[in-house]
Amino acid sequence: MPPFDMISGVSAWRRKSESSSTTWLSGPERGSSIDSSSINVFVRVRPLVCSEVEEQHNYSCLSVFSPFIFFHRQAERLGVPVRKLSTVPYRFDGVFDGHSSNSDVFGKCAKPLVDRLLNENSDSTLIAFGQTGSGKTFTTHGLQEMCLRAIFQEKNKDAAISIAFFENRGSKTLDLLASRNELDILEHADGSVHIPKLSWYHVETVEDALAYFAGGSTLRSTHATRNNPESSRSHAFFRIRNMIDTSTGRRQSIMTFVDLAGSERKRDVQNHSQERIAEMQEINWSLFTLKQCITDLVASKSFKQEKHVNFRNSKLTLLLKSTFTEEAQKTTFIGCLSPLSLDSLHSTNTLSYMRELITLDYSMNDRVVPEEELHRGLQMFYLEHCPLKASMKTVADILAQFKGREHVLFSCLKKKYRYAPSMLLHAPNQRSRNRKENPLCWRRKDLKKFLEEDLEHGKFKAYAHLLNVTGKQFYSFTVADIIRRCGGGSKCAAFNDPEHALHDKTQKESKESAAAAKEEAMAQEEHERNAIFIFEAFRRVKNSFVDK
Repeated sequence: MPPFDMISGVSAWRRKSESSSTTWLSGPERGSSIDSSSINVFVRVRPLVCSEVEEQHNYSCLSVFSPFIFFHRQAERLGVPVRKLSTVPYRFDGVFDGHSSNSDVFGKCAKPLVDRLLNENSDSTLIAFGQTGSGKTFTTHGLQEMCLRAIFQEKNKDAAISIAFFENRGSKTLDLLASRNELDILEHADGSVHIPKLSWYHVETVEDALAYFAGGSTLRSTHATRNNPESSRSHAFFRIRNMIDTSTGRRQSIMTFVDLAGSERKRDVQNHSQERIAEMQEINWSLFTLKQCITDLVASKSFKQEKHVNFRNSKLTLLLKSTFTEEAQKTTFIGCLSPLSLDSLHSTNTLSYMRELITLDYSMNDRVVPEEELHRGLQMFYLEHCPLKASMKTVADILAQFKGREHVLFSCLKKKYRYAPSMLLHAPNQRSRNRKENPLCWRRKDLKKFLEEDLEHGKFKAYAHLLNVTGKQFYSFTVADIIRRCGGGSKCAAFNDPEHALHDKTQKESKESAAAAKEEAMAQEEHERNAIFIFEAFRRVKNSFVDK
């Protein structure tokens, strides 16, 4: 039997999709909420070059129907390839194919950031992410020039424009406008990150800014790789600062372009020197820490509030910390992809993390996912993992069945498929979205606050240090456990028997009088009453949360 012809299979799928009026291809872009989003995610697919088209067994494994992008691969059953095409859909704020120009990308991705820089005096960041040779540097250089021209055309006459250009390479940060002087990255006590000796150059015209940028680009670390003869071997940061005098003082806003170094696999550098392999390891490590921060942020904002996000793992994540922590920050991610089937692993990894960023946008702003967006997201999930359930009617029935309990659906899907769309945790009427309201999710400090401040205006704060447990642990205690922890109750009557092994023979001698014994008994009764009240109050709060 001849092998399955992927090129013919992909071509047939595209013809069928273009000719059919499939409803899920005509869905609106997530751009309906772009203005209110702090993170926007776009994807750009570079065109194939002539040498790639001529290669046998090589084909474009990506199909673009903006805002959708489809990844094609040969289907497998129990790990064995079968004669069938498997297509995985993804949906973003916008997708640009190989025929799109930098002007098209500028209009949707960069122009809104320019308007924020000039009109709203707020910071913004544009980040290009993807494998080496996928067009990140081509995209960022084109957008930087267009943004500079737009800024000088639209800026206020009193505005002062300055630029800075530096690169991060492993543990070193180098100033590209000051002969590659090494820079220190400092983190203040409030968590903000600063680069004290970074060189800023005031520019009066677009030509001056482009001249500085061209001079700095020549100093950036580049080397030839298998996929790119001029591959960037460092993460480049180009900043544009707008300073303007107002009645309340001088205000500034900064727009940052980040051209991340491309990820590579070990087989991509098999013929390289040890120095290039060491570079590859440094780059992959910094990109891995960035991906880990994104994953941890989604987890901490969605379902693991105690999750620590370590931005100090690498210099790259420390430099990008404000991108994910400042509420007023606006960030645009552009995932750059190579359409080649040989680069399919890189493409799927990039698409997966771009999809995670959309969930992070809802998590960071604690926003509720609109019902239409929730239906689309779950439909995308089923198109990838279980196409038989991908119809809108089936998806609507599933969401109706789990309405108000979307976190249960999330857990079930993750257990079955090892992945679940995190936007389910931000669905409308999702009770577990704000976990601080759920007593079973309280940490020790939350239960302490409940006893010291919320319950009867602090009447029971004396018991806070005795009940130093989490909400889940507290709920597992019986009323007798709470009474004992609070100092109530009494010893077993058998302990008073002189023949009992645990009988305290000095007990009677330690009691000075019957009055002292009576006073101690009254204190124990009071502790017991208070413990019962605390026990019942916690359960009332828990039951009221469940009944919402």
